Amino acid sequence: MVTHYSERVRTGPDRVLSPGAVTMIELVVAAASTVLSLRAGDPVVAPTRTSGVVPGTTRRRDRILFLCREAIMSWAILIISGLFEAVWAVALATSDGFSKLYPSLLFFVALVVSMAGLAYALRTLPVGTGYAVWVGMGAIGTAVWGMLALHDPVSVGRVGCLVLIIAGVVGLQLLG
Repeated sequence: MVTHYSERVRTGPDRVLSPGAVTMIELVVAAASTVLSLRAGDPVVAPTRTSGVVPGTTRRRDRILFLCREAIMSWAILIISGLFEAVWAVALATSDGFSKLYPSLLFFVALVVSMAGLAYALRTLPVGTGYAVWVGMGAIGTAVWGMLALHDPVSVGRVGCLVLIIAGVVGLQLLG
């Protein structure tokens, strides 16, 4: 008897598909596997539980851990691809309008890596947050590289603005 997909589903006197079987797909798969394993005249009896684990909790916990790992991986890839955005921006500036071969090649490789990382991260992260973090990391990386290696002017105002960008990126990560 199925009353609601999140409630316990009793499929026999000894069998309970409980908290883990919360989606309709899992219910259909469980029912289909039960039906397919039956032969004419066989009684419907579920195997006895041999462990103290509540059915479904391990699957749910594994799913939650998978989602957490996937989110952490998305954030890490997003930050790395944001740094590759800084690489292609600097390579673009040093290529002198694509007249130098190696900076031009570095530009195209870094551009592809950066866009691929952004595309991967946006599969699980919100578009607005992901894009803002990606642009922020690229802007910070480009500005810092310009100050350190290309002798761009360094001032308290410029550094303060970079700190504000970093605060915004951290805030988006914490709130996103």
